[in-house]
Amino acid sequence: MHRLSLTLISAVSAIAFTQIASAADLPRKAPGPPPPPVVSWTGWYVGLNAGAIWSNNNDTDIVSAGVFNPAGFVPDIMNQGARGATASLSNGGNNAGFIGGGQIGYNWQVTNWLWGIEADIQGIGNNNGNNSTATTSVLANNLVPIITQLDASNKVQWLGTVRGRLGWLTTPTFLLYATGGLAYGEVKSSVFITQSHGVSDTFGSLASSFSETRAGWTAGAGFEWLFFPRWSAKLEYLYYDLGDVSYNAGVLNAAFSNGFVRYGISPQVNTSFTGNIVRAGVNFHF
Repeated sequence: MHRLSLTLISAVSAIAFTQIASAADLPRKAPGPPPPPVVSWTGWYVGLNAGAIWSNNNDTDIVSAGVFNPAGFVPDIMNQGARGATASLSNGGNNAGFIGGGQIGYNWQVTNWLWGIEADIQGIGNNNGNNSTATTSVLANNLVPIITQLDASNKVQWLGTVRGRLGWLTTPTFLLYATGGLAYGEVKSSVFITQSHGVSDTFGSLASSFSETRAGWTAGAGFEWLFFPRWSAKLEYLYYDLGDVSYNAGVLNAAFSNGFVRYGISPQVNTSFTGNIVRAGVNFHF
């Protein structure tokens, strides 16, 4: 019995050895490529951008009222002068300019959804503003026309935004998004008004300007491509609205050549600051 057990053990050992040797002779499979890295947009980023800015056809409305009429003169001339310095001036030309600056933001990604917040600050150059002109002629009570030349300009000096972003990843590296939030910036408006009695007798002129940092809103959309693990490129459009501005331009005194003031009028200027931005940018993701 003992001899039989030894025989069985020897036979099993021989078979196992043969199987192991055969397995060792089989060709080994080469290891497969490593799995692709997981793409994640979550985290901080900073970047630069540049593009074009242009304002809408924001009219400048000027409404003038008489404020001074010397004794001995009927008020008709003053009222006629005020009527001549009342007009709506429409945009008169190309008002596009260059815009460029930097941005910083943070993204949160959940599956294919992304939301985040972004802030940017922009300088504006080669911006001639929203320029407009008008000429009026009002027949005075002495049958000589009061001719008024009105020139106006308004523009945004610099602009910043703080916006939320909500997007959808069509692929792990390509994002479509909508964006909107706060816009703020410095706006400037200026007017120049000249009045004459007839074609050569200049009565008076007035130059006035207004500058203020204002807050409003912005909204737009864009797309962003993560072309390298830490680098992305984007293209976006924004509409901005910094609101309406109204200010008193002072007093235009219409005087004779000897300095005697015939009348005084005070123009009130009303305009708005809305426009469009198209820009491209590059971001580095931390």
